[in-house]
Amino acid sequence: MYGEDHFVMMFGGLHIEMAAFKAFGSWLEDSEWTSVLVNAQVTSPGTADSFLKASPVTTTRRTHQVTACTLYRLLSNAYCQYKDVLRYDEVILEFEEWCLELSKQSPHFKFWYITLKFELTLLIFIRSIRANPSMPSPDLFGWQKLDGTWVPFLSVLADASMSCQDLIHCKK
Repeated sequence: MYGEDHFVMMFGGLHIEMAAFKAFGSWLEDSEWTSVLVNAQVTSPGTADSFLKASPVTTTRRTHQVTACTLYRLLSNAYCQYKDVLRYDEVILEFEEWCLELSKQSPHFKFWYITLKFELTLLIFIRSIRANPSMPSPDLFGWQKLDGTWVPFLSVLADASMSCQDLIHCKK
């Protein structure tokens, strides 16, 4: 009655989260991120390497939250120093403009700025999956239940416009 071309398989939140962290681990693999974690005495070398593979998911998520918070604090401090050094007759660039300008000047800055944006996007997405386990049922959108026992959920990003401070709970 139903062929395999009539089914859509969707992984659950945990599997989506693990895949996202593994993709992010590939991005960070050669960045010395694990060395920074070890040198800061956040974790051991073996555990830091496991974060690249999203091995303990909860610990990996918390480490990425700390990383995002740290990168944001460093970025905010650098922006404050930039504003403090300006003369009174110079135009102060807005935060985003300043970040884009520095990204043009420094590949190193650009990498970590992209990393921060990637990190925040990933954490917002994961938070939307974890915060709302009662996603809308597909019937609302015209999908039919197959036998009433398994209904695929439509994943939607909830609260995607939340600010960095609200997401990572750190402020200057």
